[in-house]
Amino acid sequence: MLRIGNAGIPDSTPKQRGIVAGTAKAAELGFGVMELEFVHSIYMSPELAKKVGEVAKKTGLALTVHAPFYINFNSPEPAKRHASMERILKSAKIGAIAGAKSVTFHAAYYMKKDREEVYQIVKESLQKIQAELKRNNIDIKISPELTGKHTAFGDLDELLRLAKEIGTGFCIDFAHLHARSNGKFNSKKDFDKIFDRVAEVLGKSALKDLHMHVSGINYGEKGERNHLMFEDSDFNIKAFVASLKANKIGGYLICESPNPEADTLYIQSIYND
Repeated sequence: MLRIGNAGIPDSTPKQRGIVAGTAKAAELGFGVMELEFVHSIYMSPELAKKVGEVAKKTGLALTVHAPFYINFNSPEPAKRHASMERILKSAKIGAIAGAKSVTFHAAYYMKKDREEVYQIVKESLQKIQAELKRNNIDIKISPELTGKHTAFGDLDELLRLAKEIGTGFCIDFAHLHARSNGKFNSKKDFDKIFDRVAEVLGKSALKDLHMHVSGINYGEKGERNHLMFEDSDFNIKAFVASLKANKIGGYLICESPNPEADTLYIQSIYND
């Protein structure tokens, strides 16, 4: 089963009503999932997370989490590496209280280091996070995201290797993939190849439980510049949806367009056509 939804509370939610009302609104709109956006701060208390979880459970809405942007396991400063780990742990703990299934984040920057060295640094950091969550009986997938710039850790092979070696989840951001490749990966055949690669490394069962992001995107030679609405972008959303259906993809698809509510409804209209 594929659940389609938006990043953050829907735009049509009255701003003063907050995340609990936004959760109910996402379900009212017919979305199957909503991503809790902790990108600037982890603003939810355990008590608020519990209320969000109650609404989500009552309405059948699934939840995922995006941890803060301020994460870099490859920082030369120990304090920043420690803070990165703490931000993911706190995001995971709050998300788990709400019943979220997966927490995603941008793991690191290469910072001119050897890619294999950075891979091992990220791997070790994620293993520590997994161990801490296990000790506290916190059940949520730790899912590093496919990033949109060449300077950032997180191409598809790196994410799949982590998943195979230490059992992490992963989040395939197809807009980032499109930007990272400077406009490639934009046909049904291209998208099919991505899903084939996932199945090749992790088995076909992995295709039933993917965490994915999508949006329009502006990019250049160095990769991602900013997200766009689909109508303002060259991202081939119809080909992408055709690939999702042809490959019987399941899991969670989060729309990150500037107005995610509108573009989520657009994706749903294509998917259900």
